[in-house]
Amino acid sequence: YKNLTENRKLAIADMWFNLGKVRFMKFKNTIRALKESRYKDAASGVRASLYYRQVGKRGERIAQMIEKG
Repeated sequence: YKNLTENRKLAIADMWFNLGKVRFMKFKNTIRALKESRYKDAASGVRASLYYRQVGKRGERIAQMIEKG
């Protein structure tokens, strides 16, 4: 987390706040991709989730923040 850009930190904080720790931690592949600096893969993980479909435009904004930093 400490090595992420501010936009990526904000995206993660937003997801954590909305999902809670338990549900956020289920994004195992997304979290792994973030740790490995594979931001396109991390954004794809967000886009493939139920969370993304439920939050509308906000989901795409979060995915773009993760992907583009």
